[in-house]
Amino acid sequence: MKLSAILLPLLTLPFLAACTDDAASHMIDGRFNALSLAREQPYFWESKVKYFLVVSRLPDCQRKHFMVLGNPLAKTELWDMGGGTFLLRQSNKMYVTENRTCEGFAPLPEVPEQGMGTLLGTFQEKEGEFRFKAVPAPPKPLGEGELPPAIPANPR
Repeated sequence: MKLSAILLPLLTLPFLAACTDDAASHMIDGRFNALSLAREQPYFWESKVKYFLVVSRLPDCQRKHFMVLGNPLAKTELWDMGGGTFLLRQSNKMYVTENRTCEGFAPLPEVPEQGMGTLLGTFQEKEGEFRFKAVPAPPKPLGEGELPPAIPANPR
């Protein structure tokens, strides 16, 4: 076996290691209804990644939309505007999408009059892994006659 046949694959490893091709998802209503943010950086010499939003509500629809060419470490917020409409914000860029037909997708020049809705969480890279981090759900309101959970005493 030739030495070049062994060395060539080893020499290409550093180039492949700098590439990015990953995604993180937010499940809306089970695993068949989700918004996924994908990042692609096919060449190591590119400093930016391509962001795509994949909207899916299977078996009815699924669509991949190009969002932006941006920083691989950028944080992307996901907001629920109600009625199956969602807003994504990455630094100063905003996009609106829907999951009824999966086809509606558009950049937004400014915050909508009715506001951004409810923050669901953020897509971001943390400790080398790209993932969706949900905002903790607010505490459940107490029912009639229910007492709040006991608070432990503060030891002195």
